[in-house]
Amino acid sequence: MSAKKEPDRQPGISADIAERIRNANLSNLIKKVKSGKTLTAAEIKLIDEAESQTARKGSATPKIPDTAQSMSQAASIWGIPKNILRVAKASGCPAFVEHRIHRDALLKWLDENPDTATKGETISDASELKRQKLQAEVELLRVKIDMQKRDLITMAEARAEWSRALSIGQEEAKNLIESDVYRVFCERWKSRCGEVLPT
Repeated sequence: MSAKKEPDRQPGISADIAERIRNANLSNLIKKVKSGKTLTAAEIKLIDEAESQTARKGSATPKIPDTAQSMSQAASIWGIPKNILRVAKASGCPAFVEHRIHRDALLKWLDENPDTATKGETISDASELKRQKLQAEVELLRVKIDMQKRDLITMAEARAEWSRALSIGQEEAKNLIESDVYRVFCERWKSRCGEVLPT
């Protein structure tokens, strides 16, 4: 008489606890994707297994596609930032075939080339710095053009012009107004503007 062999069970972990651990891991993976981080091949496999279990239970959850038609689509469905995809393609990743991107080949290549994420950030930072530099150069060019057209003048030129205009106005006022009236004008000017006019 032969005894029936019991299915292998890990001691100390019930099916309920194992399910909770799996759900917590999936929740952490969702947070990782939302924060813009790249999933490893093992993490993608865990998601695929969870989807196949859900599908067996009768849920209508769609399976994550293993091929993307563009970098935008790949970034959207797999959570891999575009700048990392650009670096991978430029570095000769075999996942890029014609206009398609193959997920498994991409994940394998990213696992084998972990420095790609850092290069992607560097490229992103460099392009942002180039954009800021170009913007500053355009603003400087606009100022130079406005100064050549005399739409803008320097602060020193503005002060000199204001001082010259004020001096001319004072001379004219002094010549036009009788001396008593001019003295009253000077006193009022001093009380309002704080400047002493020549008498």
